[in-house]
Amino acid sequence: MKNNSVEQQLFAKFLDNVEQELQKLRQRLNNSSPLDQLIDNFKLFLNKIDSLLSELEQGNELQQKQQIYSHIARFLQNKTAGISNDRKHYLSAVYFLCHESEPQILIEPKPSIKTERILKIAKEKILFIKVHYEQVDEDSRYIRKIEIFSADSNEDKPKVTRIEEEITWDCLLPEVRVSFLRDGKSKQSFQIYP
Repeated sequence: MKNNSVEQQLFAKFLDNVEQELQKLRQRLNNSSPLDQLIDNFKLFLNKIDSLLSELEQGNELQQKQQIYSHIARFLQNKTAGISNDRKHYLSAVYFLCHESEPQILIEPKPSIKTERILKIAKEKILFIKVHYEQVDEDSRYIRKIEIFSADSNEDKPKVTRIEEEITWDCLLPEVRVSFLRDGKSKQSFQIYP
């Protein structure tokens, strides 16, 4: 529910900005501004809407990435209990493991000692991580399945941990949406590690 709250806050901010800009345009119209000036102001307004929508989209993209990384961090925390009580070390290790470069997501610019220890174990235990998206129905419902293939020294074959959740079209990462539209398939898969 927290995610909806963040999305709602971002959208509310967007609507507030649109309302403010529309009020400015109405005021200029009421002041009998010249038509070419109104057109220029309207173009600026549309550019501002585009910018606000991009900001909203980027916020959603970061949020979706963080959800995926959070699931992987929880997996790592279960595999490496005792290294740290602070979840941020596990999240940070996942960011470095998956080569995340978004400054808004990164917790630390370089791995701390605890993060390094977790990262070392992650590289030893995790063989690869895939994220699958599957369309459930025509009503824009999708299943996001995170698969973590891992190996323990005492096991002969890799173990697969699957984490599934239902999401909507709006919660798909932009590159996933593009793939669905471009390829026309009901399933998309991405390998995020190695």
